[in-house]
Amino acid sequence: MNRRQFATVLAGLTGVAAGPSTTLEAIVAERTPQLLVIDGIEIASDDTRIFEMRVYGEAAFHAKTQSSQRRQRPFFFANFASLREMLLPVFHRAGIRPLLSGNLAYLIPFESFAARQAAWNAVSADPEWTQVRERVGRVSQVAIYRRYPGGRILDMSL
Repeated sequence: MNRRQFATVLAGLTGVAAGPSTTLEAIVAERTPQLLVIDGIEIASDDTRIFEMRVYGEAAFHAKTQSSQRRQRPFFFANFASLREMLLPVFHRAGIRPLLSGNLAYLIPFESFAARQAAWNAVSADPEWTQVRERVGRVSQVAIYRRYPGGRILDMSL
């Protein structure tokens, strides 16, 4: 997944909204935007959590592809909602509570890298995970962010 595809995923998670926003800075991210502005969420300036952007399969990118490509994988496109319904209970049992989700992309806060690892270990140990993993597909993108210490970035585009 390249930066443009990742931006498409992120656009599916956030909308243009008035009100609070937060800028996140990538600390572990390959081929992803280094700064993200998330509208509709305000994170305190002293918040030290990390935020993981996790995308399963090719969900968000292919959700915007042409209908001829969708016909090749009708099950995948028709079942985003049912896949989310299967995935979220596994996440919740492991203590994972996404801040944002869209298609099969999630922005997940963790108190620390140790807490993140413990949560994903719990997911891996969940008996239901094996079934869910086969249907959801592999993780196609992972990036770790923290609150950007410089505050909000202003968009000066015309």
